[in-house]
Amino acid sequence: MNSRPQTRLARPRPRPPGRRAFTSKGTVLLGLAIAVLLMFPMLVRLFTSGSVAPTPEIFVNTPRLSDAMASHPGRPVVVFATADWCPPCQSMKRETLVDPRVAELIRERATPVYMNVDQDSEAGKLGIYGIPATLVIWDGTTIARQEGFRDAEAYLSFLRDAFDLASKPEEVERIRRAAKPAVR
Repeated sequence: MNSRPQTRLARPRPRPPGRRAFTSKGTVLLGLAIAVLLMFPMLVRLFTSGSVAPTPEIFVNTPRLSDAMASHPGRPVVVFATADWCPPCQSMKRETLVDPRVAELIRERATPVYMNVDQDSEAGKLGIYGIPATLVIWDGTTIARQEGFRDAEAYLSFLRDAFDLASKPEEVERIRRAAKPAVR
């Protein structure tokens, strides 16, 4: 028999399933992700500077939301919420809102309100979380809402559905009871 003690090499414990090792590569990627998130607003302004679309004619010189609701009772209010730094907003202003069919429908059936979310204090009260956003407000209650870019056909369909809904008092009342009021 061998009288020498046997030496055993220490083996690393196996990692539990589902756990990954913290690597320097992961640290670098995490650092890059944080840097990009911190620089995002600056990059958006850099790449969109000079490309702010003009306000569509239907929304030029529109009143504030509270004024529009007070001065035009019994008529829906169409709020277009936007920001200068938002590329989809600029596309919608250039393509959808200049369509003569869209402008005519809004002019005939509603009171338009243009809202820059960075400058208008009423924007926060409406619960706008994504832009571009369009809200149709009837008697202080938001009865229809859409967020994101829509082409003219989809936008017209949305507006027609909202105006049809506004013409049904029982539906508006059901929505009013279920929702909190818009800006008063």
